[in-house]
Order: sequence, then C-alpha cells, then structure tokens
Amino acid sequence: MALALRSPISRHACIAESRAVRLAQPPEPHQGLLRWIGLSEAEQIFTLHLVEGVCALSRSCDALPSVDERWCRSLAKALRPGLWLPAGPVDARLLLGAWVGPQRWARVRLQWPSAALDELPSGLPGHRLDTLWSAVLWRVARGGEHAGQA
Repeated sequence: MALALRSPISRHACIAESRAVRLAQPPEPHQGLLRWIGLSEAEQIFTLHLVEGVCALSRSCDALPSVDERWCRSLAKALRPGLWLPAGPVDARLLLGAWVGPQRWARVRLQWPSAALDELPSGLPGHRLDTLWSAVLWRVARGGEHAGQA
C-alpha cells in the first residue's frame, strides 16, 4: 500500500476550502479596500465603530467620543440607514463585505474569526454603501484627535 503524501498545494487547497476561499487569482483591487488595508489595526477598529455609529442611530455608541457620535448622526440623517439596512443590529464587518463584494470578502474576512462572518447581507444599495464607507474612511484619514483610538 502506497503512502499518499500531501503536497503543499493540496494542503493549501484544504485550508482554502475550509475557509470558503476559492482558489483563483484575486479580483482587481477595490480602491476603498486598499484604503482599508492601509489603516492600522486601531484605525480599522475606529472605522468599524464609526460605521456602527452611523447605522445604529437609535443606540448610543459608547466607543465613540461625542464629537464623532454627532458626526455619525449627521451622516445617518443623509443616508437614512433605517430604510435600507435589515432590522436589528448589523455587524459593520459584514457591511464592509457587502461593499467590497463576495470575491474580495472571502480574503478580507480572514483577519477575523470566521463564525459570525459567513453570510453577507444581500440586496443593499451599492451607492449607499459607497457613500457610507467613503465618508467614514475620509473621516479616519482626516486624522483628528480621536482617529485610531478605539
């Protein structure tokens, strides 16, 4: 009986399959995703808090200083997330995935534990997600005294 040896490629394929990553060339870069990747971990966390602050208008976000909370309320008035987001709390990471698309999300989501990030919300308006993420990334890139202090 011959002993089957696994090559590094098949091992890679097993890992990719277990994390639902298709073995293919990555899609073309998404400009917003490149900006996201360029953020420090603290800035990424702050960005997620800002997105949650915009999308959870009815709840106060304890992770945000009052100046950022007011900014989130102003953006929420313009975007009206209650009209296009599913009812209940939405994980900002899933909104990131909906914004960058499933092919890119398969790789981006690897930076977090996979259990809660398997199913992206569907049917969200792309132009609203573009506006939301562009505004929040602009706010974080602008710096300010609170950016990156999650």
